Amino acid sequence: MATLPKATDRGTDMLWRLRARLLYYFALHSGNPVVSLQQSTVSLLLEIPVDEVKEAIRNKLAPELAKGRILASIKRDGTVVLEIDKTIVRTDDINSIFEHWKRNAEKNKRTRLTPRRREKIRLRLQEFSAQDLKRAIDAMLADDFYNPKQPGKKAYNDIELVCRTTDHVERFLEMSDATNSKQKQSIRDRIRSHS
Repeated sequence: MATLPKATDRGTDMLWRLRARLLYYFALHSGNPVVSLQQSTVSLLLEIPVDEVKEAIRNKLAPELAKGRILASIKRDGTVVLEIDKTIVRTDDINSIFEHWKRNAEKNKRTRLTPRRREKIRLRLQEFSAQDLKRAIDAMLADDFYNPKQPGKKAYNDIELVCRTTDHVERFLEMSDATNSKQKQSIRDRIRSHS
């Protein structure tokens, strides 16, 4: 049985860090909080022999993945399991929400994703889905108080307002549900009047 190379030189350490990073990004972009892989898949992905996968996960990759808040383990049947910490927020979700707000609030191209905005969005993504945050943004932008249609009136429609606290997101989601309920009732009334 072959043994893993000892981490005696910097190149070997770097190789294991790169392998861990590859698994890390693979897990994050799978779209699932728990990813199960066969040892043969991990072997192909990391370019290591199949009989070295268990030892590699336990001794080299698990500690490195834990730094990025991903737990790596091996089941009795040999399946490699990667569990992603639910507080990890993907950068593309943050960018997607920001671009959704920027486009729908009709902001100009100079409007930037500042560190403060990024942090507010990141914090709310730990509690709400990206879809929920987009619904909350849409509700804020549909409300005449926060986003007045009359020229000269001050708008209170910055993304920081929606993402300020959990309560703010919940309030805008309630507004979204109420708006949708009113629209549904209006459609029902029109259908009844035409029958």
